Amino acid sequence: MVVEEPEIHKNPLKVMEYVERLVKIVEEKDVTVVMTTHSDLVVLTLAKLVAQRRLRAEDVKVYYFTREPWTRAEEVKIFPDGTVEKLPDWEEATAALF
Repeated sequence: MVVEEPEIHKNPLKVMEYVERLVKIVEEKDVTVVMTTHSDLVVLTLAKLVAQRRLRAEDVKVYYFTREPWTRAEEVKIFPDGTVEKLPDWEEATAALF
C-alpha cells in the first residue's frame, strides 16, 4: 500500500489517528506500507506505537531525503523503546520557531 503525505489538510490529532488505523490494517492484513510525509508527527506516532509494542522497531524504516545536489537517503532509526534517532533539520526548525 502506498500512502502519500497523510498529514495534508488534517488536524494533527487526526493524523495520529490515521497512522494508528493504518497500523491496525497492517496488523490485520499483513501488508507493507510505503508512506511519504513532511511531518515529524507521523514518525513520532510510529515511534509511540513501537514503544507500546504494537509495532516492532525492526519492522519500521524511516528515511530522510535531501538533495545536495543529488538525492540522498539517510536512515532515521526508531529504537525498541520508542526513541527516535535525531531527525535531520529538527533542531534547526524548532529553533526557528522559538
